Amino acid sequence: MRLEIKITYLFLFFLLLTSLRADGFSFQEGDLVFIETNTSQGKAIRLATDSLYNHVAIAIKFRRKLFLYEVASRVRKTEIREFINKSIRRRYTVKRLDSSETLFTEENKEKFRNTASTFLGKPRDLYFSWEDGKYYPAELVWKIFKSAFEMEICSTQKMKDLDWENPYVRMIFQQRFGKEIPYEETFVTPAMIFESKSLQTVYTNDERALELLNQPKSTSKPPPNTEKTKTIDSIQINPQKSTSREEEKTEDSDNPGESPKENSVSDEKTDENLNPKMNMEKKSGIDLESEKNSSEEVEDQNPLPKDSESNEEKR
Repeated sequence: MRLEIKITYLFLFFLLLTSLRADGFSFQEGDLVFIETNTSQGKAIRLATDSLYNHVAIAIKFRRKLFLYEVASRVRKTEIREFINKSIRRRYTVKRLDSSETLFTEENKEKFRNTASTFLGKPRDLYFSWEDGKYYPAELVWKIFKSAFEMEICSTQKMKDLDWENPYVRMIFQQRFGKEIPYEETFVTPAMIFESKSLQTVYTNDERALELLNQPKSTSKPPPNTEKTKTIDSIQINPQKSTSREEEKTEDSDNPGESPKENSVSDEKTDENLNPKMNMEKKSGIDLESEKNSSEEVEDQNPLPKDSESNEEKR
């Protein structure tokens, strides 16, 4: 009987541990996870902001388990691996506040969780209003930090500051707004948060993000949808030891019609010479495909309006 109890406890501990880890990386409360989703609206956001990613979520503990708070049809808690599985080829990057260690005291963690819980269940904002009550993903992340700590993790901008010269961007936004695009609306995007100087990259399995990290500041970053023929295993980054270095690039055009089946990544060896000065460690990754996505499918940062919203998970 005692043996069975011990086995049960070990099994529960293992489940808790794996929920906090993906690809061998340990998530911490307050981490921001960036992904790219395979929809027309997601592609438009990436093009309009010259970014690799169009969706972002924030890691927050709920009842002793770490979840990613994101905006689907409503603000909800999502399993870490479920969120990562939504990304094209399951590529993602994790960023963390430079001040994370001093900011997240036990008292502040409790305040952070309580603040985040007030956003749960709020509806999605399909029209990017800066007013409270409805939220889009980047706005949710920005306002959780603002509400909890009076902290602005990045600056805001106006919608007019997006790249409106791109015809695809204009077409997608006109489908949403018609001719009345709110160019003067205060706006925040995953790209603005991603590029915030108050954040550091602590993990990525996306070679494109690694390349951006290694580029000299004076070098312009490559097109956001550039693909590489070579894949890498998960890489944990020590931002203090990263060095600048150019790598060979093989362009592979982004296919907005890519099916979820094309999201699988081959398990090739990590190129240990990718950056010899960077603290890289090959990790034994978790098969993210082993866990199915929930029936509710979150398309991206800004999905097109639909006839009906997807069912929200039960609270």
